[in-house]
Amino acid sequence: MDQFINYIIENNQFLVFFLATIIAVICLVWFIVIYRSVKLDVINPATKNIKALKLNEDLKKKNKELERMKHRFEVQQEKLNKLKNEDGDGSDLVASLKGEIENLKAKLSDYEIIEDDIANLSKYKTENEKLIQKLSKYEPAEAGEANAAEKPVEGGANKAKKLADKALDKTEKPVDEAAKS
Repeated sequence: MDQFINYIIENNQFLVFFLATIIAVICLVWFIVIYRSVKLDVINPATKNIKALKLNEDLKKKNKELERMKHRFEVQQEKLNKLKNEDGDGSDLVASLKGEIENLKAKLSDYEIIEDDIANLSKYKTENEKLIQKLSKYEPAEAGEANAAEKPVEGGANKAKKLADKALDKTEKPVDEAAKS
Protein backbone atom coordinates (compact mmCIF):
# COMPACT_ATOMS: atom_id res chain seq x y z
CA MET A 1 0.00 0.00 0.00
CA ASP A 2 2.88 2.33 0.75
CA GLN A 3 4.28 1.75 -2.72
CA PHE A 4 0.96 2.72 -4.31
CA ILE A 5 0.78 5.94 -2.30
CA ASN A 6 4.42 6.76 -3.10
CA TYR A 7 3.72 6.13 -6.83
CA ILE A 8 0.73 8.50 -6.76
CA ILE A 9 2.70 11.18 -4.92
CA GLU A 10 5.66 10.92 -7.31
CA ASN A 11 3.57 10.83 -10.51
CA ASN A 12 0.91 13.30 -9.45
CA GLN A 13 1.30 15.57 -12.50
CA PHE A 14 1.21 12.66 -14.93
CA LEU A 15 -1.96 11.21 -13.37
CA VAL A 16 -3.73 14.58 -13.35
CA PHE A 17 -2.79 15.14 -17.00
CA PHE A 18 -3.93 11.61 -17.92
CA LEU A 19 -7.31 12.01 -16.15
CA ALA A 20 -7.83 15.47 -17.68
CA THR A 21 -7.11 14.05 -21.14
CA ILE A 22 -9.61 11.22 -20.64
CA ILE A 23 -12.27 13.66 -19.43
CA ALA A 24 -11.61 15.98 -22.39
CA VAL A 25 -11.91 13.11 -24.88
CA ILE A 26 -15.16 11.93 -23.31
CA CYS A 27 -16.59 15.48 -23.43
CA LEU A 28 -15.49 15.90 -27.05
CA VAL A 29 -17.10 12.61 -28.11
CA TRP A 30 -20.28 13.52 -26.26
CA PHE A 31 -20.39 16.97 -27.88
CA ILE A 32 -19.84 15.52 -31.35
CA VAL A 33 -22.57 12.92 -30.88
CA ILE A 34 -25.07 15.52 -29.61
CA TYR A 35 -24.12 18.09 -32.26
CA ARG A 36 -24.38 15.62 -35.14
CA SER A 37 -27.73 14.28 -33.97
CA VAL A 38 -29.16 17.81 -33.74
CA LYS A 39 -27.66 18.79 -37.07
CA LEU A 40 -29.06 15.69 -38.78
CA ASP A 41 -32.52 16.52 -37.45
CA VAL A 42 -32.38 20.07 -38.78
CA ILE A 43 -30.73 19.58 -42.15
CA ASN A 44 -29.83 16.16 -43.50
CA PRO A 45 -27.30 16.75 -46.27
CA ALA A 46 -27.40 13.11 -47.29
CA THR A 47 -31.01 13.32 -48.49
CA LYS A 48 -30.32 16.56 -50.35
CA ASN A 49 -27.30 15.04 -52.04
CA ILE A 50 -29.25 11.93 -53.04
CA LYS A 51 -31.85 14.04 -54.83
CA ALA A 52 -29.18 16.13 -56.51
CA LEU A 53 -27.31 13.00 -57.60
CA LYS A 54 -30.49 11.53 -59.08
CA LEU A 55 -31.15 14.72 -60.99
CA ASN A 56 -27.57 14.77 -62.24
CA GLU A 57 -27.79 11.13 -63.34
CA ASP A 58 -31.04 11.84 -65.20
CA LEU A 59 -29.45 14.86 -66.82
CA LYS A 60 -26.42 12.82 -67.91
CA LYS A 61 -28.64 10.07 -69.36
CA LYS A 62 -30.72 12.61 -71.25
CA ASN A 63 -27.58 14.32 -72.53
CA LYS A 64 -26.20 11.00 -73.78
CA GLU A 65 -29.50 10.22 -75.49
CA LEU A 66 -29.53 13.71 -76.96
CA GLU A 67 -26.01 13.29 -78.35
CA ARG A 68 -26.93 9.90 -79.78
CA MET A 69 -30.03 11.36 -81.43
CA LYS A 70 -28.01 14.27 -82.83
CA HIS A 71 -25.53 11.82 -84.30
CA ARG A 72 -28.31 9.74 -85.85
CA PHE A 73 -29.84 12.91 -87.23
CA GLU A 74 -26.56 13.96 -88.84
CA VAL A 75 -26.04 10.50 -90.36
CA GLN A 76 -29.54 10.50 -91.81
CA GLN A 77 -29.09 14.04 -93.07
CA GLU A 78 -25.90 12.98 -94.87
CA LYS A 79 -27.69 10.00 -96.44
CA LEU A 80 -30.48 12.27 -97.59
CA ASN A 81 -28.02 14.74 -99.12
CA LYS A 82 -26.27 11.91 -100.96
CA LEU A 83 -29.56 10.65 -102.32
CA LYS A 84 -30.61 14.12 -103.41
CA ASN A 85 -27.36 14.54 -105.30
CA GLU A 86 -27.72 11.19 -107.06
CA ASP A 87 -30.08 10.81 -109.94
CA GLY A 88 -32.20 7.69 -109.62
CA ASP A 89 -35.43 6.24 -108.42
CA GLY A 90 -34.67 6.31 -104.68
CA SER A 91 -37.71 8.50 -103.97
CA ASP A 92 -39.20 5.87 -101.61
CA LEU A 93 -35.99 5.75 -99.62
CA VAL A 94 -35.78 9.54 -99.60
CA ALA A 95 -39.36 9.81 -98.33
CA SER A 96 -38.73 7.28 -95.55
CA LEU A 97 -35.53 9.03 -94.56
CA LYS A 98 -37.30 12.40 -94.49
CA GLY A 99 -39.96 10.89 -92.23
CA GLU A 100 -37.30 9.48 -89.92
CA ILE A 101 -35.51 12.84 -89.87
CA GLU A 102 -38.71 14.62 -88.87
CA ASN A 103 -39.29 12.03 -86.16
CA LEU A 104 -35.76 12.52 -84.85
CA LYS A 105 -36.19 16.30 -84.90
CA ALA A 106 -39.34 15.97 -82.80
CA LYS A 107 -37.59 13.70 -80.29
CA LEU A 108 -34.62 16.04 -80.19
CA SER A 109 -36.81 19.02 -79.35
CA ASP A 110 -38.55 16.97 -76.61
CA TYR A 111 -35.20 16.06 -75.07
CA GLU A 112 -34.03 19.66 -75.19
CA ILE A 113 -37.17 20.73 -73.32
CA ILE A 114 -36.64 18.00 -70.73
CA GLU A 115 -33.01 19.03 -70.34
CA ASP A 116 -34.06 22.63 -69.67
CA ASP A 117 -36.70 21.48 -67.17
CA ILE A 118 -34.16 19.38 -65.26
CA ALA A 119 -31.73 22.30 -65.18
CA ASN A 120 -34.48 24.59 -63.87
CA LEU A 121 -35.45 22.06 -61.19
CA SER A 122 -31.85 21.84 -60.04
CA LYS A 123 -31.65 25.63 -59.85
CA TYR A 124 -34.94 25.87 -57.92
CA LYS A 125 -33.75 23.15 -55.54
CA THR A 126 -30.57 25.04 -54.67
CA GLU A 127 -32.51 28.30 -54.28
CA ASN A 128 -34.96 26.53 -51.97
CA GLU A 129 -32.12 25.15 -49.85
CA LYS A 130 -30.56 28.60 -49.55
CA LEU A 131 -33.89 30.14 -48.53
CA ILE A 132 -34.46 27.43 -45.94
CA GLN A 133 -31.02 28.11 -44.49
CA LYS A 134 -31.70 31.84 -44.38
CA LEU A 135 -35.04 31.31 -42.67
CA SER A 136 -33.53 28.90 -40.18
CA LYS A 137 -31.14 31.66 -39.06
CA TYR A 138 -34.10 33.85 -38.06
CA GLU A 139 -36.11 31.14 -36.33
CA PRO A 140 -34.81 29.67 -33.05
CA ALA A 141 -34.71 25.89 -33.23
CA GLU A 142 -36.25 24.00 -30.31
CA ALA A 143 -34.20 20.95 -29.32
CA GLY A 144 -37.11 18.59 -28.55
CA GLU A 145 -38.95 19.07 -31.83
CA ALA A 146 -39.15 15.99 -34.09
CA ASN A 147 -39.19 17.77 -37.41
CA ALA A 148 -37.08 20.86 -36.98
CA ALA A 149 -36.45 21.29 -40.71
CA GLU A 150 -40.06 22.26 -41.36
CA LYS A 151 -40.39 24.70 -38.44
CA PRO A 152 -38.21 27.48 -39.90
CA VAL A 153 -40.05 27.35 -43.20
CA GLU A 154 -43.50 27.52 -41.61
CA GLY A 155 -42.48 30.16 -39.07
CA GLY A 156 -40.67 32.20 -41.69
CA ALA A 157 -43.63 31.99 -44.03
CA ASN A 158 -45.96 33.19 -41.27
CA LYS A 159 -43.68 36.13 -40.48
CA ALA A 160 -43.37 36.98 -44.16
CA LYS A 161 -47.17 36.92 -44.51
CA LYS A 162 -47.60 39.18 -41.47
CA LEU A 163 -45.04 41.65 -42.84
CA ALA A 164 -46.76 41.63 -46.23
CA ASP A 165 -50.15 42.26 -44.58
CA LYS A 166 -48.71 45.19 -42.59
CA ALA A 167 -47.17 46.65 -45.73
CA LEU A 168 -50.46 46.24 -47.59
CA ASP A 169 -52.36 47.98 -44.79
CA LYS A 170 -49.91 50.88 -44.85
CA THR A 171 -50.22 51.30 -48.62
CA GLU A 172 -54.01 51.06 -48.59
CA LYS A 173 -54.46 53.83 -45.97
CA PRO A 174 -52.85 56.63 -48.07
CA VAL A 175 -54.85 55.51 -51.12
CA ASP A 176 -58.10 55.60 -49.12
CA GLU A 177 -57.25 59.06 -47.73
CA ALA A 178 -56.41 60.36 -51.20
CA ALA A 179 -59.70 59.00 -52.58
CA LYS A 180 -61.70 60.74 -49.84
CA SER A 181 -60.18 64.16 -50.56
